[in-house]
Amino acid sequence: MEQPIPTNEEVKTQEKLPHQIISEKLTPFSEKLSPRVVEILTSDMTQKEDYKVETIDNQYIPGIIHTTEAWDGGTRHTRTFDKRYKPRSNFDHQPGDYDISTVVGHELQKIEISIDIETNGLLRQRINCTTEAAQKKSYGTEAVMQGEFFKYAGFGGMTEEVIITPDGQLSRRRTWSKDKWLGQGNRYQTHMVTQENDVIKSGRGEHGIVLYVPEMKVVNPK
Repeated sequence: MEQPIPTNEEVKTQEKLPHQIISEKLTPFSEKLSPRVVEILTSDMTQKEDYKVETIDNQYIPGIIHTTEAWDGGTRHTRTFDKRYKPRSNFDHQPGDYDISTVVGHELQKIEISIDIETNGLLRQRINCTTEAAQKKSYGTEAVMQGEFFKYAGFGGMTEEVIITPDGQLSRRRTWSKDKWLGQGNRYQTHMVTQENDVIKSGRGEHGIVLYVPEMKVVNPK
């Protein structure tokens, strides 16, 4: 089956460096995202030690273009869904959608960021890292995350999820939890802190079950 001939605009896009394309995709949302998140995602890594880049068409699903960059200390992967892509349902990706995922740092300083941009103007962001890495200014001039949440959350893994709607509304959810074994059987104490936009909740509880969520109480604003 013959592939469609690329248009002039598609050829120009293919000639751009990956970070230039990412920067263009994020521009409409950049004022609502963390400056350091934008910096990590859009930085030119071509001069980094051991930098490599590969762009391939998905051999099984026409219309998905994968670009993978790797360097000493990180990776960045993007997926472009072009006009050849045939959605399998209304919940599937659509032609024009764009995904970015990157990992920077090592061990406890590792930060994983993924962002999905839909052709209708919706952006979804997810960050996995530790609370230590989130607040550390180890890249650029600002921390990945800041705020009152970190007065209540302890050390260890956390997530942040951000949604920016097509009309520009932003919602944010942060979650941190820590399990402590109580020294017998499968008894644990879980401490959890969540933030829904500006409301921070905290809870503790003893249990012996998987995926336990303690009773949560608002701690900020009081």
